[in-house]
Amino acid sequence: MKRLHPLILSVAAVCVMASPALAISGADALKRLNHDTDQTLELPEALAAAAKQFQALNKDNDLTLEKAETAGLVTDPEWKEYNKDHDGALELDEWLNIVRARPQAADTKKDGKLTVQELDSPAGQALLSVWPRIGKVVLSWRYIN
Repeated sequence: MKRLHPLILSVAAVCVMASPALAISGADALKRLNHDTDQTLELPEALAAAAKQFQALNKDNDLTLEKAETAGLVTDPEWKEYNKDHDGALELDEWLNIVRARPQAADTKKDGKLTVQELDSPAGQALLSVWPRIGKVVLSWRYIN
């Protein structure tokens, strides 16, 4: 059996991770998450999607998200700040508090609505990173702890 050269594997991995086809723009995110068609994402829309994502991430169906279930989605500082009972798991309310904080950082106009430009910003992408998949499009940006 032939082995692939490590350099080929490394280049292939970089190409897959950097592939623009895997990224999602603020416009694409709005198409999937904006239900009132006003071309902005409001907190209730973000929270509704985050509640659904909580269920999708909760592979063991135990009503909490363990750190392994949120790998790459929640930073260590967020775990420390939002896991109020320090039990090593995020309950739904703790997960939603993380999601509540992220739009505030992205909302440069402070109007409670995120535009395409705000979603395309680093803070907007941090918000979108809680959804590893929106529709069939994989989000490629994630926090690295």
